[in-house]
Amino acid sequence: MSHPTAPLASSRLTLIEDPSPATDGLALYEARACSLCGEATTLYLTPEQGYRILTGDPVHEVLPEADPSVREVIISGTHPHCWDRMFGPADED
Repeated sequence: MSHPTAPLASSRLTLIEDPSPATDGLALYEARACSLCGEATTLYLTPEQGYRILTGDPVHEVLPEADPSVREVIISGTHPHCWDRMFGPADED
């Protein structure tokens, strides 16, 4: 499956390195910068996962097994520690 090589206008991710044997077929993407600290996060996804996110599929449907903090980085760029600084730590039940 081919995937976009440039981010779409509403993209949450930017492809920065195509899949390769050295990365077990995963592509390297950069999420948008965090609004609090300004740092972007890089992460490896399969080409299909990256394509689905780039074309608008909901992140929780593409990565249902991912920790919610990872999904939030993809959605908003917000790191877990920055989220805690903005909203306080999550209550433990």
